[in-house]
Amino acid sequence: MTKILNGLAVFFIVVGMISGIILGNDGADGFRWGTAMTWWISGIVTGILFFAIAIILDYVEDTNARIRNLEYELLLKNASRAAPTNRGNSKADLNKLRGLRLGNPEE
Repeated sequence: MTKILNGLAVFFIVVGMISGIILGNDGADGFRWGTAMTWWISGIVTGILFFAIAIILDYVEDTNARIRNLEYELLLKNASRAAPTNRGNSKADLNKLRGLRLGNPEE
């Protein structure tokens, strides 16, 4: 994705420069610097924005890869522990609760 955005950035800069030259020479009274500068600046700004987005996405992809690597290492570290074999007595003896009354102790 970053390669596509970098390619688009270069494309917009080149098209902005060429368009500025062509549209600047379009006037009958000579070269129009205002029109040319407008196209040049807009092409450069658009290209810089696409370069910036590409760099941000590159950092996001790098951070994502690092997090996935840490998560994988954490899973490997926790998976090596063996489960306890003795789980104890899981059956509760309810006979000890016979005669227990909840509520007001004066009753």
